Order: sequence, then C-alpha cells, then structure tokens
Amino acid sequence: MVHLSVAMAANANLKASGKLKGAIAVAIGGTSGVGKATAVALAELGASVTIGGRSAQAASAVLEDMKKRNPEGAHSFIEVDFTEQKEVRRFAEQVREKHDRLDFLVMSPGQMRMTGREESSDGVDTKLALHYYSRFLLIRELLPLLQSTAERRDRDHRPHVLSILAPGKATSGIKYEDMELKTSYSLEAAASLASNYNDAATEKFGLLYPNITFTHMYPGLVDTNITRNLPWYAKGPSNVLMKLVGTKESDFGQVSAYVLTEDGRNSVTSAGKNWHLTDQHGEEIAKLKYGTPEVIEKIWEHSVEVTARSA
Repeated sequence: MVHLSVAMAANANLKASGKLKGAIAVAIGGTSGVGKATAVALAELGASVTIGGRSAQAASAVLEDMKKRNPEGAHSFIEVDFTEQKEVRRFAEQVREKHDRLDFLVMSPGQMRMTGREESSDGVDTKLALHYYSRFLLIRELLPLLQSTAERRDRDHRPHVLSILAPGKATSGIKYEDMELKTSYSLEAAASLASNYNDAATEKFGLLYPNITFTHMYPGLVDTNITRNLPWYAKGPSNVLMKLVGTKESDFGQVSAYVLTEDGRNSVTSAGKNWHLTDQHGEEIAKLKYGTPEVIEKIWEHSVEVTARSA
C-alpha cells in the first residue's frame, strides 16, 4: 500500500527538484472531483496543465488555484462535451495546436445517475461515452503527440496516460451480441462493461506503445460532488457516507500524482510492463478472467468501430 505520507514526501521531493517544470499535462474532467484534484497536484509539482470540461465557471476557480500554486505554469481551459465524439476530436485538435508535447493525460469524466440508457448524437449511451468510449477516442487522437514526446527522451519519465474509473470491477463477461448494451442496458451492466473495456484498452495500448505508460486507477470513495445528479432520496445518504469515510479530494490528488510520476512505474529505464491496473492506494491489482487475449482483441475492434462514427 502506498501511504499518503509516502506519496506526499515523494511529491515534495519532486517539486523541489524542478524536474516537472516545462512538462505538459491535460486533464479531462479537470474542473471537479478527482480530475481536478489530480490536475491541481500536477500543477503544484511544476507542470503546465490544460483542463477540459463543460463549465467555464468551474474551470476559472481551478485555474486560479493552479496559478497560485504554480505561477510560472501556462495553465488553460478548453470547453468540451465529452459525451460527443466530434467534441472529443475538436478538443484533441486544439490540444495538438496548443502543445508540442504531452507528458500526462488524465481522464476522469463521470456520471452518477439512476436512469436508463441515454444516447448521444453518436448513438452511444452518454454514461458509457464518459466512462469509456470518449476516453479510448481521445487517447488515439493524442497518440502522435504522446509518441513524439516519448521519442525525445528529454525527461526521466515516460509519457503517462491515466484513466480513473474502476479496474478489476467487471462482474460479467462480454455480451458479443450487444457490446454497447443497446438492448440489455442496466446500471450494473454499464458499470461492468466500462470496467472491463477500460482494463482491456489499458493492456492493449500498453502492448502496442511500449514507450508510454498506461494506467487504469480506482479512486475509491472520494468526497466529491459526483452525486449532484442523483435524486434527493439517494443524494443525501451518499453525501453523508462520503463525508464520514470518503478520502479528501486533495489527498487523492497526492496519490494520483504520485502514481503518474513515481520512478518505478514511469522511468525511461524502468523494467517490467508499462501498463497497470491499480487500486486507490496505487497498488497493482490482478487482471480478471474476462481479460483473455481473444476478449481484448474483440473489445479493441469494437471500440475502433464505435469511435469511427464521427470521423
């Protein structure tokens, strides 16, 4: 287990070293919750951070916080609706135009709701778009920038892609006849699918691009505003629970920033695999039985097909 004190001490040393000055981070979902916490922590370590989200008002407060912690950083906001593929492509294009390198890509957009399937203009459930398909698409759109950054070898760490959701939480296998859950949608099925697909994509991206690190991380229970879309009878108890036992946002940010920068995982000279499934403490978790090579290939082909709809 990576204790908070260990992460904080390592982050303090990294900040003092100045190694992340000039590093570029992009955080989707960076205007609130665990995405905001990670973005702010990376800014404090010296990175320049571009956050993506739907609320310019929420972004302004985050940008102000990052500027206080890192006045020299070139922090910015790009508005994006991450449920729409055309918006993801536009966002990626703006990132490529704005930056000539990308050291950290953080993705944490989420939606907690108790209603059924709600489709975007792409015909994709919006919850699944936020939790998986748009993440997959954004990685592919930004791969040229990540690869060119890796090929420079001008830093101690590899570029790192971090998807924050639910590794190892799949409760069932793949429904090949309904891989988007168009006819068999349920909240449990959607959660299982997003976990399984993110796990598979993390492994596949890692195998295809060995000079980039890919991690799917579980945040655990963090005291955020993610319950805002729940009905009143569910929101109240959920908020009480998070206040009682949830991790503070800032504490999670310290751990996620440590996971992104820790030498054992990310050094250009580190041995071992470059893809990871981790718990809320940054510890490696076991891959489920649903992650066979055949299943991973099916998920990859399906993901490429779904995210090509807006091309």
